[in-house]
Amino acid sequence: MKFIFSSLLLCTVLFIMSCNSDDNSTDTGNNNNGVGQDSMALTIDGTAYRWAASGAKNSSFYLIAGADASGKSVTLSFTNLTATGTHSTSGGLFSMTYGTGSSTTYSATFAAGTATANVTELGSKVKATFSGTLNRTSGSGGNATVSITAGAFNVTPN
Repeated sequence: MKFIFSSLLLCTVLFIMSCNSDDNSTDTGNNNNGVGQDSMALTIDGTAYRWAASGAKNSSFYLIAGADASGKSVTLSFTNLTATGTHSTSGGLFSMTYGTGSSTTYSATFAAGTATANVTELGSKVKATFSGTLNRTSGSGGNATVSITAGAFNVTPN
């Protein structure tokens, strides 16, 4: 009986010890600011946020979106994303949009505003850090620009 109990105890301990950081909800690898799976962290005009995020993929087009319960959202779109590295709005293949939850929207595209994203992982997961100065593109409230800093996301695109 002691043998069976000892064997079960040993198996339980080995099972618990075999769990690794991939089993946790926070993935801190690749300089991603500790952003957990399917989430986004960012600072907008000095206020920090952590939101749920999701991603969609069609060939080399990726759309990443994060949002909170009040309707604030950030969307990043990448065209022809085939490798990790830095992508900027000046190249015309990356853009970022921020919706305030009301009728005001801010954007950074090749034509206005500036934004960069450093994609650190591209595969079954997509991870990146990002920042930018976005110009108001619709609505009449708020400032003419918003600053997004310390942005990071970690998603599994569908």
